Amino acid sequence: MSTNLSDEDASALPPTGGETFSLIGLEGLGAEQSRDPGATVSPLLGQVLSEVAASSGEHASSRSASTDRSGGLTVAFPVGTNLPQLRTRAADADIQVLGPLAEGGMGRIDLALQRALDREVAIKRVRPDRSTPSAIRALLDEARLTGALEHPSIIPVHTLGLDELGDPVLVMKRVEGVSWRELIRQPDHPAWGDHREDRLGRHLDILIQVCNAVHFAHSRGIIHRDLKTENVMLGAFGEIYVLDWGIASRLGAPRANVIAGTPAFMAPEMLDLNAPLTVQTDVYLLGGMLHQALTGRHRHTGGSTAEVLAAARTSAPPVYGPEIPSELAELCIRATARDPAERPADALVFQQALIDYKRHRGSVALSDLAHQTLQGLDEAIDRQRRALAQGEDEAELDSQRATIRRLAAEATFGFRQALRQWPENRPATRGLEACLLRSAEFELDERNVFAATTLLADLGSKAPQLQARLADLRRSLEVEGRASVELSQLRHESSSEVALSVRTWVMFAVHFVLGVFWLGMARIQLEFTHVAIIGFAASLLLTLAVSFTLLRQTLLANQFNRRILYSLVAFCVFTMVHASLGIIREVPVDHLAWGGYLGISLMFAVMALTMAPTFGLLVPPTLLAAFYCALFPEQVNESLALFNFGCALMWLVPLGLARIREARRP
Repeated sequence: MSTNLSDEDASALPPTGGETFSLIGLEGLGAEQSRDPGATVSPLLGQVLSEVAASSGEHASSRSASTDRSGGLTVAFPVGTNLPQLRTRAADADIQVLGPLAEGGMGRIDLALQRALDREVAIKRVRPDRSTPSAIRALLDEARLTGALEHPSIIPVHTLGLDELGDPVLVMKRVEGVSWRELIRQPDHPAWGDHREDRLGRHLDILIQVCNAVHFAHSRGIIHRDLKTENVMLGAFGEIYVLDWGIASRLGAPRANVIAGTPAFMAPEMLDLNAPLTVQTDVYLLGGMLHQALTGRHRHTGGSTAEVLAAARTSAPPVYGPEIPSELAELCIRATARDPAERPADALVFQQALIDYKRHRGSVALSDLAHQTLQGLDEAIDRQRRALAQGEDEAELDSQRATIRRLAAEATFGFRQALRQWPENRPATRGLEACLLRSAEFELDERNVFAATTLLADLGSKAPQLQARLADLRRSLEVEGRASVELSQLRHESSSEVALSVRTWVMFAVHFVLGVFWLGMARIQLEFTHVAIIGFAASLLLTLAVSFTLLRQTLLANQFNRRILYSLVAFCVFTMVHASLGIIREVPVDHLAWGGYLGISLMFAVMALTMAPTFGLLVPPTLLAAFYCALFPEQVNESLALFNFGCALMWLVPLGLARIREARRP
């Protein structure tokens, strides 16, 4: 039965108005008709006119006749058919017409009551304004062909007969439901029922059932030739029917000199009268239905019927967006390939591809989601590179790095999960490789050898350039590592922070004890002599030797502490030599004392300049002791006590400053 394009495709296939659609091959018959490009073109228009006229003249004796009211021609049927008379007009008719159900290009379907079985049926007959021998022959062929196809998804034919006027009437099961096209057009249609959350799954279930019916017809040597979503009816209780077998034909039968089909769905070979029509022609139409279910658009579109037919003849592969599952997109492209040899071999192979997709749909969904995350990863890497070029602050860069690593981990996990469910998921395999490559390149840019090594290990030999970059990075980091170790060792050796606490308390204790000693010497008023100075220096040297020996792993842990020891040893030796020279030259002991203080202050000043500024803290108490000794030469013991107590206090200052810095650290 002829049908029109859906309203949703009006922009793609607008009404042609006066535009002429030429039926190729009928030039000699003058069969130019104004057609809607979405409607079915009758395959018998014009051709049967001449065939019937000729055959009725040759075999009139073996045929019974009925009158064609539209043209006055006689339409002959073989006597052997014995079509029963079906009364449809009288009040007590066997089949009582209740009202119209649908109307197409050549026929109409009415709702009727079959009184004998008390059931509603659908009756199909030729439209009165299209009652031609070709239309009648088409209806008879459809009746006999459909009646031979007993399948759950093909509407049963109850009987074929003649009405009171002698016109054929096809009585079929009445099916209540909605066309698949309406379901595609109306997302809120009540027929969606519980499938609103999984519309794609519902479309696939419908098409899988359609494939069953089509494959069954192929097994009986019949091809449909007009498969489209409008010709698929969804029953109220889950039934799925393939309708309108009006232009179906036998496999291998000679083609009539006319083009038949729906332009928006046509396979290229349907436009070539010299090309055979095979089961792969129906496979093309199945692919067209899948295309419409996925996109909401016809396979062939254009501003006019001529443009639509040109698109059908070219049959260029469509380009699908990322919202279309890649596996189904590939199936559509293969099924609607221009060359029939490139299409799935038959409806069963096409159906199996749909079943396989449904089985792997969870894996595909994970892969598609991971691809979206991968796209976000690419965008994040681009933003981070721009931020680096613009000199963004380090906190912002760290945040972007964290985002990149999170997206990379999510995408990698998604692809791995998809492949765990379906190892043959090629988009997931390609996506995982792309994700690993991008992540490895990012980690190489970040000079993260461990992460890059792990990622490239998963890629194997698929990224030789990145492997070379990794090798270069390793060599570079080895050189930098050695330099860093050397620099760190130098810093450690020269750091005043090493053993700071132990060193401070040892030196505090030494100076404090010496201060108490010289203060005691002053209290008992013992005379300060050259020998006492030598004894003091020797005692200090012995104390240092014992202390640094017992605490050598701490106090001698770096060069800074060793230099302190060397300086103190030098001080002791200098003091003993200075006192000995004083004895030899008979230098007064008070002169010897304040001169020694000046020498010690000079030593501390040099240490402050060459080792650590904090040694400068020891200079003031040393100079103070020198001035005190110069002013009060008879109180040398007191000056020594002042010197040692002052140094003891100054040794505590660096430790206090270090504790304050630690407290201020976040």
